[in-house]
Amino acid sequence: MAHFETAYAWLAERTGFWPLFLSVGRGDWPVRMTGYDTQFGRRLATPETGNQVLFSWEREPHPGIVFSDYQAWHAVLNAVYWVDEESLGLGAIWPPGDVPRILAPWRDRAGWLRLARRRGGVQAVVPEMDLTSADAISCRNAATARRLERMGFSGERIRVWRVPVERWG
Repeated sequence: MAHFETAYAWLAERTGFWPLFLSVGRGDWPVRMTGYDTQFGRRLATPETGNQVLFSWEREPHPGIVFSDYQAWHAVLNAVYWVDEESLGLGAIWPPGDVPRILAPWRDRAGWLRLARRRGGVQAVVPEMDLTSADAISCRNAATARRLERMGFSGERIRVWRVPVERWG
């Protein structure tokens, strides 16, 4: 199993569905977490990141949303490198006692949103999404905006938005 697939399978065991990742918050951090900004810099742009679209919602896009700690999630991604999941099983990737660090079951929706405001954003997963329900759709150029409209997305919700490229010191 590929590196990310193993981590996703670990999370799927705990949520009950294969995760579709979302960034929750406002400002730069959630946008950068999605990877939308990578398509504007020569250094990081690749054919795979060359024309991404960013869908945004004011409220949760799915009732089954599960919030998670993005900083703790990196521990799972790193742990899959050190575990042979075929012989040890997915439970060995990350000790069960540390699962609360990632999913924080004691934290309710309001607590996650407070954390998102304090940190700049948090991560969430959903089992599926209806992209046509997005409140705003950002794309990198007018040609992509026209393609989105031809696909049936409302032109009133589409904006051409180029994220400023971070300068590397």
